[in-house]
Amino acid sequence: MGHTDDLRSLAEICTEHVNIPDHWGCCGFAGDKGLNYPELNKSATNYISNELKDIKYGFSTSRTCEIGMMTNSKIDYKSIAYLVRDFLYQPVK
Repeated sequence: MGHTDDLRSLAEICTEHVNIPDHWGCCGFAGDKGLNYPELNKSATNYISNELKDIKYGFSTSRTCEIGMMTNSKIDYKSIAYLVRDFLYQPVK
């Protein structure tokens, strides 16, 4: 949708390291189609094992994409809103 730079900037404010894989793109979940055709998602996310092997958390703007990304990785994906919330409400040291 053309908002990658905006989302990257937002994430960079909220965390020390932002990693957007070279081969990122659609997770292939296609709304709810990934529930019935898991091979779409598996094929679209085949880059995960190499490019994101040391990543523990991922953030997205779509719950179905988060489900699709978690299905074929060991990465815990959730809404970028949680990253912003956690940044804004961290305890003052």
